Amino acid sequence: MPILKRRMTMEYKKSNNVTIRTEQKPTPLKEWMAEGERLFGKDFMQWKFRCPMCGHVASIREFKEAGAKDPNVAYQECIGRYRGAGAPGAKDGNPDGCNWAAYGLFGIPNDKGRLILSEDGTVVEAFDYAREEVEP
Repeated sequence: MPILKRRMTMEYKKSNNVTIRTEQKPTPLKEWMAEGERLFGKDFMQWKFRCPMCGHVASIREFKEAGAKDPNVAYQECIGRYRGAGAPGAKDGNPDGCNWAAYGLFGIPNDKGRLILSEDGTVVEAFDYAREEVEP
C-alpha cells in the first residue's frame, strides 16, 4: 500500500497584516532576486512577469513605458491596469492584460503566484517570472 505524504499548511503574515494559509513555502527575497538575474540578466528592466489571471507577460520596461511610476508594480499588478483593461476574462477586456493585482481582495488564487519572504519577516504575494520567455 503506498504511503501518502501529507502536505503541511503554514500561516504567514503578509505586509498588510493579513494572515494567509498555504502549503506554498515562501522564497527568501535574496534568492528570488538571484533567480530573476539568472533568468533575465542584471538589467532588471528586462525581467518579465506573468499575470496569474489572464496570462499576459510584461517586462518592467513595458510597465515604465505604460506609465507606472514604481518598477516594483510589475511583480504585483497586471500591465492592463495601465492600459485601461477590464477584469480578467471580461468580454470588453483588453488583449494587453487585465486589472488584477496580487495585493487585491483575492490575492493570487490557487498558488499561481509566488510568496516572497521579505527581510523583515513578512510575506509578499508576487506574480511568477515568465520563465518561458527566456531564450535558451
